[in-house]
Amino acid sequence: AGADRVIIQEVVTREGDAKLIAWRTTVVRDERGETVGTLSSGEDVTERRRAEQQLLRSESLLRAAQAIANLGNYEMHLPGGAALWSDQMYRIVGRAPADGPVGAGDFMAQLVHPDDRERFLREWQRAIGESGKFDLEYRLTRPDGTTRDVHSIAQVTPGADGESIVITGTMHDITDRKQSEEETRQAQEKLTHVARLSTMGEMATGLAHEINQ
Repeated sequence: AGADRVIIQEVVTREGDAKLIAWRTTVVRDERGETVGTLSSGEDVTERRRAEQQLLRSESLLRAAQAIANLGNYEMHLPGGAALWSDQMYRIVGRAPADGPVGAGDFMAQLVHPDDRERFLREWQRAIGESGKFDLEYRLTRPDGTTRDVHSIAQVTPGADGESIVITGTMHDITDRKQSEEETRQAQEKLTHVARLSTMGEMATGLAHEINQ
């Protein structure tokens, strides 16, 4: 017998329903290698194809939503297991997808801002050893030297083998929000300073009037 050949064909049933059929055909040869016939079978793959298309559509929508919200997600297995990052996760940290994700230790050493590493490590160890939850705002230093403010939330669960752990989480780039909050704070300080000067001016005017009297 020769190798199977698969052809996807759309057919219409007697009821008028469109179906996708995967036809598998095998060429049968004799001991001299000459073709003596074929064996064919058909499989209805309509629902499987529909499910695959829906999954691709859902993944596309998820990627679009993450890009709009500037929200990435990740999963890592400890100890020493594989890590998985979404496309937006790479964009947030400024790392090329071709370089792959980094593990927890390298992430802190390479990407967490030096001034935030101690706090990051403390909360990370607490999440793994005690609470099972990680929730922290901190700064990232990208490979190009720029800094981003992020808010990361993660859940720690036991691995399937009962020995490892799985950490599943999200990372939200909140740099714009932090900048807006800082601008609002500075504006409020200026307003308070102006109000204080105005009050002092009114007091000085009143005092001068009293002195004149």
